[in-house]
Amino acid sequence: MPFAMFCWMENFPPDLSTAGLAGELRVARARALRGANLWEPEPVVQAELRAGALMGTDPASVAGLREGLEAALPFLTGIVGDAERPASWPTLLLEATRELLRLAGARSDMGRVVAGDEEAERWTLAFPYNDEEVALDAVHAAARVLRDCIRGDDPEIAPIVGRLRERLAEEQPSATERLVVAAARKRGIPVRRGNDEGVVQLGLGATRRRLRGAMSDFASGIAVEIAGSEAGVWRVLDRVGISTPLDPAAPEGGADTHHALVIDGSVLAVVEVREGRSADCTGTLHPDNRALLELAAGAIGLGVAELRVSAPDVAVPFRSNGGMVTGVSASPQLERFVGTASGAPRDVGGAIVDMLYPRGARTTIPVIAVTGTNGKTTTTRLIAHLFRASGRRVGFTTTDGVYFQEQQLMRGDLTGPFAANVVLSHPHVEAAVLETARGGILKSGLGFDRCDVGVITNVTADHLGLRGIDTLQQLADVKAVIARAVKDTGHLVLNADDPLVYAMRERATGRIALFSMAPAGESAEVEEQLARGVPVARVEEEAGAGPCVVIRQGEERLVLAPVADVPLTFGGLARFQVQNVLAGALAAHVQGIHPDVIRQGLMSFRPSAEQTPGRLNLIETTRGRVLIDYAHNAAAVSALMELLQAMPAQRRIALLSAPGDRRDEDLSGLGALATRLDLVIFKEHEVYRRGREPGAINAIMRGGLLATGFPAERTLSFVEEHEAVAHVMEIMRQGDVVVIVADDTAAVRQQLAPIMREADRTTS
Repeated sequence: MPFAMFCWMENFPPDLSTAGLAGELRVARARALRGANLWEPEPVVQAELRAGALMGTDPASVAGLREGLEAALPFLTGIVGDAERPASWPTLLLEATRELLRLAGARSDMGRVVAGDEEAERWTLAFPYNDEEVALDAVHAAARVLRDCIRGDDPEIAPIVGRLRERLAEEQPSATERLVVAAARKRGIPVRRGNDEGVVQLGLGATRRRLRGAMSDFASGIAVEIAGSEAGVWRVLDRVGISTPLDPAAPEGGADTHHALVIDGSVLAVVEVREGRSADCTGTLHPDNRALLELAAGAIGLGVAELRVSAPDVAVPFRSNGGMVTGVSASPQLERFVGTASGAPRDVGGAIVDMLYPRGARTTIPVIAVTGTNGKTTTTRLIAHLFRASGRRVGFTTTDGVYFQEQQLMRGDLTGPFAANVVLSHPHVEAAVLETARGGILKSGLGFDRCDVGVITNVTADHLGLRGIDTLQQLADVKAVIARAVKDTGHLVLNADDPLVYAMRERATGRIALFSMAPAGESAEVEEQLARGVPVARVEEEAGAGPCVVIRQGEERLVLAPVADVPLTFGGLARFQVQNVLAGALAAHVQGIHPDVIRQGLMSFRPSAEQTPGRLNLIETTRGRVLIDYAHNAAAVSALMELLQAMPAQRRIALLSAPGDRRDEDLSGLGALATRLDLVIFKEHEVYRRGREPGAINAIMRGGLLATGFPAERTLSFVEEHEAVAHVMEIMRQGDVVVIVADDTAAVRQQLAPIMREADRTTS
């Protein structure tokens, strides 16, 4: 045993009863949430600490832990506490993490314990960060320090801090980058720093500009290539009459080296570098020399350039003292020009930002985030359609994929930060509409810093029991992350009929707007907000037109369209679609889209495979009508059953399914919603069994239906979706309406193609 280790153990003898349990204390999972999240409005590291057999052990009672931890990290003296005020294991982990980050020179803000589960022997912690990898390394290292101290071992802090410092140096943006980013943020320009070789994105979508250091995507490849070759620089400058070392007739220049920074065609600063020291001499630069330096940068084609000049004095024309340009850099080190002991500070970062975004230029695009339990995909697509109708090029994300205009760029359930980044980085997107699901928020946080409009459709029971979300209030808290991300100049569009959603107005960082299905005068909440001037979308009676989609604000009343004439509402029968129409129209309205455009957009948006794939698609077949939808929770299925009852039919048949990761009581409750149908067919899909045995989902759902007294002979079960669809195709007859809750909508449409009427077949 090394002598140092022996001394450590002699000074801080371990508690032998707990030393063997040190391995129980571990960080089971740690991830960076890169946007606003359930815990904070800024990025955090979320870590899960497990204590195992140490769960019930008071850290203060572990002999040697206090002494060992305070010897390793003296700043934590007293943190372990005592019998009267003991610390907890998660508190110790947070404090040790903070101290390691502080010693490494990284951000070390206080975190907090955000959840605890004694039965599962774990806690969830969250703390802010600037440098993702450093923060993740630090929390794991802190857990190792605690384990070593429990065992009575020396944690060897110096190597840990050394490694964190090395990682910090790798992760830290350069001084040049920090200057530009600070200037951009000062002007309110969005900044997104990627992991792709230090590239920083300013702005969003069509307003984006990309930087690496001081070099932007404004710089042409030819100009950068010329600047990278001294001989190339000299040849270009020689052609415009600027003295360079290539010119044999040039007088002998001085040995002093000056550096000039030219941004957007103007000299911003000149410094003289002598024996490792810089002196500002911008104020003494001769006008002729200024013109020559600006000509040099322009001749090469660089918007941002650092020119190296050999001249004894820049106050004297170069033609008189032999001054010459000896080199050019397309990626200057801006910190050289910020300010010197002999010169005033210069806003070099601001000058670059002003070049990229001249005053008055657009620096961002509208960002609309849509969340909720049901209706968010349809609402997202409707809002995107309304923005397209206004003439803007739109990128949007849904559970079906990522789209630019009508073109699908990526396929899959893409409603998290990755998909948002695809849209917000697209160089032609002029408006972004982002479906934002609970899973992405919990796993990675939001994929954007702020949004102009947040839309929250509803909060109903779905996915409960997953990722620590067990109650409706907890689910509402996840959805409310959007409420805190709305700009103070933006709008939070809320469903006033849903108490959990309406309560989110208290968390709003921007202005609120409401939509409601309550008739005029029947909702005290709506009437109160109307009196305050809050914009409200609802259904109101209009003489000669019946129920209409109306937006009210103050004395203004905009009548957009009769509800029955809006294709998405199925003649007004689909009440849940009316809600989606109200939400979408209101989101467009608060973004300034003209009422005539909204009106035309509502009338041209149809529930079809092209515009709302898998969402309430009505197909006319030679044997009856088929309604395909993706209803996988109680509220959605209940609304679908309500619509089915409102539709004229000889027989009403439903093919029902649900993902296997739902709780048994949820599956049983779904089955019980089909009591008013003539035939109920339960089905499964192998992709959505999610760990359950074939037939298990069907059995639970069917049991829920039979428990209501529904006749067993009016039920069927198939373990594969295609088998259930094939059977219903055989038994369908004219006058039937069949609802298929589809797991694979494309496959179902393809299977139905032989019996589709011509108009539907051509679009399948």
